[in-house]
Amino acid sequence: MNKDIKLSDLVKDKNVLLVGNSSSLLKKDNSDLIDSFEFVIRFNLSIAHMSAYSIGAKCDAWIFAMCRDDVIRRTYEGAKIKPKVCVRYGKPFDIGEINIDLDVNKDDVKKELNIEDGMHPTTGVVTTWYMLNKAKTKSLSLIGFDSFKNHNFYTQSNKAHLCHNLDSEKKYLSELVENKRINLIDIW
Repeated sequence: MNKDIKLSDLVKDKNVLLVGNSSSLLKKDNSDLIDSFEFVIRFNLSIAHMSAYSIGAKCDAWIFAMCRDDVIRRTYEGAKIKPKVCVRYGKPFDIGEINIDLDVNKDDVKKELNIEDGMHPTTGVVTTWYMLNKAKTKSLSLIGFDSFKNHNFYTQSNKAHLCHNLDSEKKYLSELVENKRINLIDIW
């Protein structure tokens, strides 16, 4: 693990785009828009599937929260475009050229979003919270975030409601848009 590097340092003063995994990404080819951002972050299983779709090719960092080591390795190895920076949300994992831990306390996010015990925030919402509270980006934009109104672009299954409070997350993101703290490119 690269202990001296923090994600907040890598995104400082940059126009950052978080690319969610919603199938809404497939409605329009936003590849040029996505790839135009200074720093693009993708999540979880998406890196193994993104080359099959017109959703851009840029991936400066991959943030993942998968628990099983074999799933992490299989996802990374299956990616045609390898992210330079691999960021584990939860605990460090040695993979990629630069691998770091996302220095965030999930309980801080749960408290702000009023997420009850037994549930946890999505990787995308934790990253959004991190960018707004720990990083000093020039701007923060999101695309492919719809609070799981649609399934992920790489699967027909949607079980997010079993472990995430989707209503709290949608409310949080809506307030951020309303207060002009983030730019949501594809509004649900």
